[in-house]
Amino acid sequence: MNEQENGTKPVMHDGATTIKDSVSMLVDQGSATVDAIRSRVADVTQQVKDQSATAVDRTTSFVEANPFKSLVLAFGIGYLAMRIRTSPLVKLAMIGGLGMLGSRIVRRRS
Repeated sequence: MNEQENGTKPVMHDGATTIKDSVSMLVDQGSATVDAIRSRVADVTQQVKDQSATAVDRTTSFVEANPFKSLVLAFGIGYLAMRIRTSPLVKLAMIGGLGMLGSRIVRRRS
């Protein structure tokens, strides 16, 4: 840094000013990007809330219109989930399926 004629205050080089301006510009761009991301997240959150409310309303309407069918479906889904969870064959099949999926992903990236 150079000193002014009176020798009290240093004068910044043009390079330092340019760096300062560049950093300021990067910070502004980063701020704009963060604002855009926040806006997008808010939009997606609202869409998810709307769609989930619609799904709940449709499910409630179905259950109220078909109580016996709903009970049978719930029992059947619960039974299948229990069988899948406790069956050693299904566990082996899931492990094999995950292994095959993993190998396909690795092959695609290669």
